[in-house]
Amino acid sequence: MMECESAESIVGELESLTSEINNYLLKADSTGVVERVVRQCRCLQRLAQYTIDSSLQERLKAVHESVIQQQLLIEQALKIAEEFNKAYVRMSSYAEFA
Repeated sequence: MMECESAESIVGELESLTSEINNYLLKADSTGVVERVVRQCRCLQRLAQYTIDSSLQERLKAVHESVIQQQLLIEQALKIAEEFNKAYVRMSSYAEFA
């Protein structure tokens, strides 16, 4: 027998996924991040069918703030990688001329 899904259980899953992603990003470990982000999106799609009460809205607001932090961490990592790649290309170019 399948258990009925509730808005609260979906928000709980969303909170858990968001926490897992934050932990991965803070450890600079991208393993499983994309999969978890996809699962976050699926949670939001499932949640759309429910009426959200004020307590769940507060929890969702906290998740939203955490996702903004995730986005900033990912953007920072991309900038670092871009700068590394630029420096590497410059070094390779200099080596060719030497």
